[in-house]
Amino acid sequence: MGTKERPGRYDCYQKAEPDEPLFTMLGRDALAPYLAEIWAHVRGGEFQLAMDVLRLAVTDPDVLVSITGSGKLMEALTVAGEMRQYRRRSQTPPPSCPRRSVMAQASIHKQERN
Repeated sequence: MGTKERPGRYDCYQKAEPDEPLFTMLGRDALAPYLAEIWAHVRGGEFQLAMDVLRLAVTDPDVLVSITGSGKLMEALTVAGEMRQYRRRSQTPPPSCPRRSVMAQASIHKQERN
């Protein structure tokens, strides 16, 4: 995770299998930071924090602006289905997540939002 010019330590493009479905979020998408936080909280086992962030997202005026056309929406739903199929085919175990460090970071993010 990083930028196009400076891939981060966990950059998925280099690690992805040739047939593995990907879903990319860009920083310009108002929903992207919320989804990244939700992902981190769920993977860290902090489900209530994930729900709190989702509640913030659905009240953010920038997020509430609908995108025009259903092409992007249909593609996102299609890739979600492809991801489920890929996981069933590959039997990939879920990645491990160090719970303590995620919980510590979550409290920092919560303080930043307040």
